[in-house]
Amino acid sequence: MTFVLSALFVLLVALLAPRAASAQISVPNSFSPGGTIYSTEVNANFAQLSSNALDRTGGTLTGNIAASAGVTIDGVDLSVGIPSTLLSKTADYTVTTADGAHVTVLMSGTYTVSLYTAAGNAGRTVTVKNIGTGAVTVDGAGSETLDGATTVVIGAKYQSLTAISDGTNWHLV
Repeated sequence: MTFVLSALFVLLVALLAPRAASAQISVPNSFSPGGTIYSTEVNANFAQLSSNALDRTGGTLTGNIAASAGVTIDGVDLSVGIPSTLLSKTADYTVTTADGAHVTVLMSGTYTVSLYTAAGNAGRTVTVKNIGTGAVTVDGAGSETLDGATTVVIGAKYQSLTAISDGTNWHLV
């Protein structure tokens, strides 16, 4: 496994470590100051790690990840640390990306839920559930489709659908 970290990042972690605690950085392979650390094995245990980008090439990363914002791997938003959003609506509603990455809309009445664009939002989900009387219509943005249809009707109480974006259209799951 090759693990690539900026030498500056490693030095900053060592310098910013609490003085009461000890910090140890072990680099078993090559190191060039001001350059990059290349190692076949790097083990680290941080109480708190803050980084805008941590490059890991090859091999496997294991452990737990906690994040206050989304985590993206190879362009896929894993939405780690972002909770689901639950909305109750009794009127037409347009879901926005600001509502969250995984949104559930409970609808009561004959209304329409309009989805935001699927383009550029791969992996995001919207669940719509009819909790009242009437038919709830789910409408893709513009010409975007939900399993090939521009709209889908949830006609009966307690029925629901979940749509997931592939970055171009919505798919029902």
